[in-house]
Amino acid sequence: MSSSTLSAVLFITVCAFCTLYIPQPILPLLAAQYSVSLTDSALLISATLIPLGIAPLVYGYVTEATSAQRVLLVSLVALAINQGLFLVVDSYWGLVILRFVQGLLLPAIFTALMTYFASMANVERVRNAVSYYVAASILGGFIGRLSGGLAGQYLHWRWAFAFFAVLLVVCWWLTARLPSDARAESSHIGLHAFRSVLTWPGYLFGYGGLLLVFSTYSSVLTMVPFRLKQLDPSISEVTISLVYVGYLMGIAVALLSTRLRARLRSDVSGILVGTGISLLGLVGLFIPNVAGVFVAMLAMSTGFFLVHAMLSAYLNHAAPHSKGVVNGLYISFYYSGGALGAYLPGFVLRAQGWTSYLLVLCSVFCVGVFCLLGLRHNRA
Repeated sequence: MSSSTLSAVLFITVCAFCTLYIPQPILPLLAAQYSVSLTDSALLISATLIPLGIAPLVYGYVTEATSAQRVLLVSLVALAINQGLFLVVDSYWGLVILRFVQGLLLPAIFTALMTYFASMANVERVRNAVSYYVAASILGGFIGRLSGGLAGQYLHWRWAFAFFAVLLVVCWWLTARLPSDARAESSHIGLHAFRSVLTWPGYLFGYGGLLLVFSTYSSVLTMVPFRLKQLDPSISEVTISLVYVGYLMGIAVALLSTRLRARLRSDVSGILVGTGISLLGLVGLFIPNVAGVFVAMLAMSTGFFLVHAMLSAYLNHAAPHSKGVVNGLYISFYYSGGALGAYLPGFVLRAQGWTSYLLVLCSVFCVGVFCLLGLRHNRA
């Protein structure tokens, strides 16, 4: 992959992930503006993550059967139109519907990008290529949240969506000028391919652990703005968005994951180290002050992205074929966990408070770690 092609694909990845997380730091603001509950406001996140968890099963198949570039061309222009509609739709439930449609479009982009990275790199550099993708996705997640916070405080939250609608048009233009990627596999792939991947040694443990671990992280990312408002009612939207600065640690973790793997001697060791760091951050959220929340989020983000970078690279590297299906399943489990975490634990928070909420998350996280321990027995 040439440097210009890599730069273009990285830019597209950043912009796509920006659109996913724009509302997260301004959920308390939107809840007050539209007079909806904490759990209803969280639907702006989970409504996008639900289809993200289901659609990749289809899109993983599509990218096996056609060019990832062609998938990107269609889905990027549709997403740009969707983003532009946030300027005119004024009903809260209308916004939820738009976010749901985004969830149908984004997995096409994510799966195509992951497959693009993996298929355009030689076997020896698959881990590096996937690390670049993970780093770009992390940067996009942070920029999207920061943009939402800045627009919510200084302009109007709608302008963040309009800004990225324009950038998505630029992404479409760049995609049209990318070299067409080779198909990961030209033969017909059916549902048996999904079943086959899940029966490969260790893959079900990896996917199951990913779902549970990310569900806890996604829940914290969604509910922490409300916790910060509870601790300091005068806190601004920009300050809330800065709690996600720990996200940037994920970039360093992703780019250094190959060296970390060499030092730890295996992806699995890195995955388990990451879960330990993330669990420390989760426990740190019991500290009842704003500074404690910021430090805990930094640790939790660092640990989770170590898991994310190494697990995604491990599954791609170990896959003998059908990388589009492998990546489709990865995204499906990832965002299914995100959708569940962003919404369901909110009922515990609303009814029982922050302490009970964190105890539930710690329990779910530990079950996820138990699943990931199953990877130790896989020699793939």
